[in-house]
Amino acid sequence: MGMLKNCCCCCSVKIGCIVLGVLGIIRSALTIGTLSAYFAQILTLISSVMESLHLLKDEENEEAVNMAGDAAQKVQGTIIAVFVLILVVFAVDLLFSGLLIAGAVKGRKNLLLPWLVAQVLGILFMVGSMITSMVQLQWDAVGISALIAQIIVILFNVYTAMAVYSHYQDLREEANRLENAPTEMQTRLTSQM
Repeated sequence: MGMLKNCCCCCSVKIGCIVLGVLGIIRSALTIGTLSAYFAQILTLISSVMESLHLLKDEENEEAVNMAGDAAQKVQGTIIAVFVLILVVFAVDLLFSGLLIAGAVKGRKNLLLPWLVAQVLGILFMVGSMITSMVQLQWDAVGISALIAQIIVILFNVYTAMAVYSHYQDLREEANRLENAPTEMQTRLTSQM
């Protein structure tokens, strides 16, 4: 039996998994779209800076302009690398959310595992980030509020992971029940589905 019977006190853990998957898809799609727009604006800004540098080039300040142009190209390369990394992370999150929905709808427990593993890794990363921020925290109202917000986010993520894991346990127990049932019972059980 799963740890939780209901998700958010009102629906089954199966419905909770589907809702979490849909919310994950929406979050990933919105993030990818927003970051793409920002990325395009940043690249346009860097390109205009580089064009302005070429217009300023003359014999007296050629070396300084070349150094600034090289720095702008390095910044542009770094921004592209960071954007690609973030894009890959959210694309994988989009895929895992889709697998979560498919696993919950079709009753396939193994499709829930990628989302669970990613969620646990995310929780560990957030805990490490929280510990790091506690070390560097300025103990004023803003710092304490940020710490409380991090704790709330971590607890919410732990709860959602518990809900998905509960559905995973339910599916695993159902598969074990079907596997251990006599042959005639299996026929009866599978014909009703």
